[in-house]
Amino acid sequence: MKLGSTFFYPSLSFHLPITWLLVVLIISGSFEAALAQCPPISTLPCGNVQVSLPVSLSFSSSVAGTITDKNGAGTGFTMVDAYSGTRLTQDGTPSNSSVPGYEAAQLTLGSGRLQILTNKGIAYLTNNNQINALGVKVDSRGLLRLETTLINPFNGTSSQQGGLWFGLGDKTFVKLSVSANKVELRRELNDLSSTVSGTSNPDQRITGTIANLNTMIVRLRLVVDPTANTAEGFYSTDGVSYVNVGAAYSPKTVSIAGMGLTASTAYGGIYATHRNATTAVTYSFEDFSISQPSAGNTAPVFSPASYSYSLQDDAAVGSLVGQVSASDANGDALSYSIVSGNTNGAFSINASTGQIRVAKTLNYHSQSSYSLVVRASDGGGLADNASTVINVANGTNTPDFSAISWGSAASEPYGTHEIHGAVVDGKLYIFGGYDILKRPSYWTPTKRSFVYDPATNSWSAIADLPHTPNGADFGGITHEGLATDGTDIYFAGGYKSNSTGTGQVFGTKQVFRYNVATNTYTALPNLPVELAAGQLQYLNGKLHYMGGANLSRADVAIHYALDLDNLPAGWKAMAPLSDPRNHPGSAVFEGKIYFIGGAHHQDAATVTQKTVEVYDPNTDTWTRVADMPIGLDHISSAVTVIGNRILVLGGETSHNVKSKRVLAYTPSTNTWVDLTPLPETKSAGVGVTLKGAIYYAGGNFSTLVRKGAPGAATTQQVATFTLINAETDQPIQTLTNGSTLNLATLPSRSLNIRANTNPSTVGSVVFALTGAQTKNVIESRAPYALFGDNNSGDYYGWTPATGSYTLKATPFTSTGGAGTAGTSLTVGFTVVDQAATTSTISENQTLSQVKLYPNPSKKSDVHLEVQNIGQHEKITLYLIDMSGHLLEVRQLTTDNNGNASTIFSVSKQLLAGIYLIQIQLPLGQIQRRLFVD
Repeated sequence: MKLGSTFFYPSLSFHLPITWLLVVLIISGSFEAALAQCPPISTLPCGNVQVSLPVSLSFSSSVAGTITDKNGAGTGFTMVDAYSGTRLTQDGTPSNSSVPGYEAAQLTLGSGRLQILTNKGIAYLTNNNQINALGVKVDSRGLLRLETTLINPFNGTSSQQGGLWFGLGDKTFVKLSVSANKVELRRELNDLSSTVSGTSNPDQRITGTIANLNTMIVRLRLVVDPTANTAEGFYSTDGVSYVNVGAAYSPKTVSIAGMGLTASTAYGGIYATHRNATTAVTYSFEDFSISQPSAGNTAPVFSPASYSYSLQDDAAVGSLVGQVSASDANGDALSYSIVSGNTNGAFSINASTGQIRVAKTLNYHSQSSYSLVVRASDGGGLADNASTVINVANGTNTPDFSAISWGSAASEPYGTHEIHGAVVDGKLYIFGGYDILKRPSYWTPTKRSFVYDPATNSWSAIADLPHTPNGADFGGITHEGLATDGTDIYFAGGYKSNSTGTGQVFGTKQVFRYNVATNTYTALPNLPVELAAGQLQYLNGKLHYMGGANLSRADVAIHYALDLDNLPAGWKAMAPLSDPRNHPGSAVFEGKIYFIGGAHHQDAATVTQKTVEVYDPNTDTWTRVADMPIGLDHISSAVTVIGNRILVLGGETSHNVKSKRVLAYTPSTNTWVDLTPLPETKSAGVGVTLKGAIYYAGGNFSTLVRKGAPGAATTQQVATFTLINAETDQPIQTLTNGSTLNLATLPSRSLNIRANTNPSTVGSVVFALTGAQTKNVIESRAPYALFGDNNSGDYYGWTPATGSYTLKATPFTSTGGAGTAGTSLTVGFTVVDQAATTSTISENQTLSQVKLYPNPSKKSDVHLEVQNIGQHEKITLYLIDMSGHLLEVRQLTTDNNGNASTIFSVSKQLLAGIYLIQIQLPLGQIQRRLFVD
């Protein structure tokens, strides 16, 4: 039947005995009425229900002599399946009692589409009450291919579905449908169909969730093969390549043996239902066809069916990764494509040869493995898929170093402050911030941006930032989150200019991508709220914005993620930080995000933080690791990865108090050491690794650019001591000269002391402990622990006697304490065992120095503020439950005003109950009770 066909059937001609003629004349009226319909499946004569092949409906105009829509337009279908069960009350009473499954009012033909407004009924197991299962009757004894196109199929959670069906009725059929952004092939025989979950189900073939399927044009193809006694389902979202719905199953097909579908005739068509939902939805079909493809056409086949390749992340763009290959029994030319797993377009494939090449700069830390699905398609729309795993190794693994030789590089064009930058393709790009041309008149962001080329040691201007508002001499951004995927650079949030260019606004939702290759900017989906002074990182194809402050400059713990392969989905909320901080730094290392330092409050109220949290995208969780040796903020773009370590350059220890320290964190040992400091104090600049060197550019309105060459120190050294909990093998605190260790308040009495060396591995370390107890030991393998370990980081325990101690550790270049001695470290410390000091101040006394609020806490964050203690004094906080168990230890340092503060995330840390907070001050101890409802 072709679109627009008119149905013809021959007039009746009989040679009857004359005595029969009267009978025929008498019954002719009712006979003609019966011929006018074919109940219970059609309003057409029964002779018009079966059609010749091929069938092709485009729904572009009315087809005479077919099932009509609500406006009387012919849909092209010749029948509507009759339900064998009981019609659902929600679907009302039949409008045509002769054809009860037909509701014309729910059908609309127009604009090249047939729309079905769904009913609740369905044909599934014994739920035989589907409405408007439209179809045609065909000779089913040959190979058949049924096809339809769905426009933006509804994505629901109540089994709403629409698609193709082929069968004898609502008890025996196969259907291929879209539901909940999945495509399902299912067979049913005499109301029986397996409900087993997983790939062992013989009656079902179903895909996983297909992202954004509800926003696509989805083509469905159902192939019924009487020779093989199989039904096979396919779908396509590009109209060229088709995916087998049963790709994850063996076999990919379902059996139709014994169903009777191919014995003589059967019905095929389209259907839709909203099933378990209470509200009808509309499914739009663009076409429908049944054809008889050549029985000789077979799908391509990959051999092997899976591939695995490895390369280093310093492989140049365009480098060959490997080649996949499929064969086609019909000799058809094949087209190769990557259909999934190609995060952020990291790889390309040659459509003709199957060669896979690097398309974007790779980074082992941001993604070390890719699982691609590669497809080979023939000219007939059949295809096969192959899994292709690409593992990425670290190609620039700089050895640990203990010294940096600092020099200078070409100065920036302007003195800058609060700038941000990133390295792409061997060049340093810096953006916005404040520059000297706008100071001191206004604290207004600049839109000027530049690129530094180390090959020529020169700076060049690049396109101005696009942020709005802007004008001839204002615009741009500062305090933004900035990240790179190795190819392009991304900006999110930040302080933008006000509308006149005479000030700044403390937050924006704006997000942009700087396209390095074209020197242009592209707007991306906005952040959900105005944010600034946080961090942005790229990990596994997603941008993560974390922390910072809101438009009111209040610290926030928020965490949003944007999938660069699914921009229409926008930013999604992820696990928040446990400790909200502004002006932090961050880095991506081996698949995790390290959120480092930052501050509570801002300007004169700033209290810098040592806290380091690590985000694991596999579990969507944050974990605390070893604190920095000091609290630092204004390190937003001054954290960089080099080799096996994360470096933090400069920063501020309190408001406007800059630092020159360079701190190195080793994730594998969870330790911090100091490296050669910057030649001058620095903050709010850009610190990066570029061509094997360390650069620090700008900050504090300086044009100076420092360039550091990593190298070995003239001598080895013991940099710090760490007190270890031998029960958990986790660090408790840095052991410094003059420390007092109170066994009653430590998390464990089973202790050890680790020497942290620079470099991290030396020949050996010689320990000498004197005082209340003595011990002399030589450790020749890291970790270097006073009381030893099993050489795998499982520390042996020591419960010290109370009293005074002196500990000295000396590194040597050879094992066993042989070779050249390096720089030793000596500390004195005291061990006590007391639950409280004699100078404890009663909780009932008036304590204007301590504020704890809200208290009681109804599962909200609790703020602790200590005031008027003295400048730069060390304070230790002990959080203890009423059974005496130590839950947490925190160390704070007061600012220039003698104040310090911290936040306890009650909702994540504490159950309802009463807790004791002991505050160890220089002159004694304060105790406060915390009530959690």
